[in-house]
Amino acid sequence: FELVYSVAFYYLLIFYLRPVLVLLGLPNEFPLTPYRINYDAMGYITLGFIFFIVGYNHILSASYAARVPNPLKSEWNISHARFVFGLLFAAGLLIKSFRVLSGAYTSGSEPVLFFHSFFAGIAGFFDWFGYIALAIAFISYFQLKKNNDVRYKLWRVRAWGTFAIEIAYAIPSCVRASVIIPIALYLIIRFFLVKIDYKMIIFWGLGIALILFPLGNICRHPQIAGMYNISPALTQGGILQGTTPSLQEKVARAASFTMYFIVESFISRIDQSNVITGIIEHPQPLLYGKPLLKFFTSLGPPRFLWENKPIITSNGNEFGHQIGVLASNNMNT
Repeated sequence: FELVYSVAFYYLLIFYLRPVLVLLGLPNEFPLTPYRINYDAMGYITLGFIFFIVGYNHILSASYAARVPNPLKSEWNISHARFVFGLLFAAGLLIKSFRVLSGAYTSGSEPVLFFHSFFAGIAGFFDWFGYIALAIAFISYFQLKKNNDVRYKLWRVRAWGTFAIEIAYAIPSCVRASVIIPIALYLIIRFFLVKIDYKMIIFWGLGIALILFPLGNICRHPQIAGMYNISPALTQGGILQGTTPSLQEKVARAASFTMYFIVESFISRIDQSNVITGIIEHPQPLLYGKPLLKFFTSLGPPRFLWENKPIITSNGNEFGHQIGVLASNNMNT
């Protein structure tokens, strides 16, 4: 989980997975996201990855990094953990209740007035308190168990109880990230304080890709499943028109539909190579750094202190339509 490896893996995943699978024979005409490889786009993507690797390993990078002061000099004090955990856990429950009662719980349900309001800033700020409480609980649990301190049993209950609450709250919201973050926190903390278990990484990774992403797709857009009633794998497989399919053919059709939907639910969500392709194929007017200025401005005080703080994603949907990567009826992405 060292940052350079995590960033490199994520870069390869979002930019190279789909093109590589298409080259290996994966169908590229999905119902929702037809795709073709643009080699100019892949050239820019590869150039960016090369610059990342060269920059990370350059002697100047190490020199500058060594000059950055490290403010994290205090040691973990388990005697303070219970109080801090309780405070953050309570704040997390409070903001969860606020989201449910205000109608801003499920994905895409945030009213416009809420999203731009003072309360949206509070909600966005305190959303992380539950995750921090979860991290404190797991760190305390694993650290105490490592030191053979019997208090680990109590912290085990707190850690897994908080984990269960976060997952139970996240699943009905249809927000995949809210499910992924608790899992990622558990894995990172466990591997740093206990040991690295690659089988566990693969297990959770496959679970997220093959279960969470498809269910999240159906949860947010139930009508999507209806677009997969005809699979190219079956239309090319010889099921004749005007004939009644056999049980074996029905099972094959259902299996093909399921795998087809699972594959696109994951790949279409994480793939970003189509965004680079859209930018190249649909050039937009130069903005001369205005989006970057807006981004850095957004790093200022939280919205509950600055009500009119710029929203960096406010024109993302419009831009997606301009470069042709979003369907005309998609007004939420």
